[in-house]
Amino acid sequence: MLGDPVAAIFDVETGSLVTYPDPVRTVTIDADSQRMSIESTFIQDLPSFAARGEDFWNYSREFVLSGTAAIVRREMKSSGFSDEEAQILSRQVAAAFAAHFRGDERFSGSEMIKTRGLGALAGMAVALRGDMVSSLWHDTEPPDNDLVIDLAEGTAAYFPARASSSSASLAFGTVSSGFTLYQAR
Repeated sequence: MLGDPVAAIFDVETGSLVTYPDPVRTVTIDADSQRMSIESTFIQDLPSFAARGEDFWNYSREFVLSGTAAIVRREMKSSGFSDEEAQILSRQVAAAFAAHFRGDERFSGSEMIKTRGLGALAGMAVALRGDMVSSLWHDTEPPDNDLVIDLAEGTAAYFPARASSSSASLAFGTVSSGFTLYQAR
């Protein structure tokens, strides 16, 4: 039942602190208002990296992208994909995983996964498994990073632009300026 707090299940995914994007999720439960807020921040730098003049954020992101692409490329090559196909497809798969790790993922490029100009084996693999990559780019509601869940009502409100409003000023059950309302389905 829509809005039934007993039936409300919210899929709020989180990443690991030790892997890009190095999220820190702060969960606050207000017993009086029956609201749970989830606020996300991401570790942008570390003193040890700054001392060496290195950019931790880019290091972390590149580590995940290159590591994931290497694993995928190796598996594709061992399955008979050409070097070119494995190179292109592994980068696209790695980008999808990195977006998924970040949360609130939405694809905005021109080609989520290559489908044209592939050999028979790679074409068949994309036809059979391309939906896996596509699913990594499509986040389910509610969003993952910044939201407030009304535990009594079974609804959640999302802060799309890191709104500075407190959960106390948020109107549940309606769409307030700057917020998008989601309800359990």
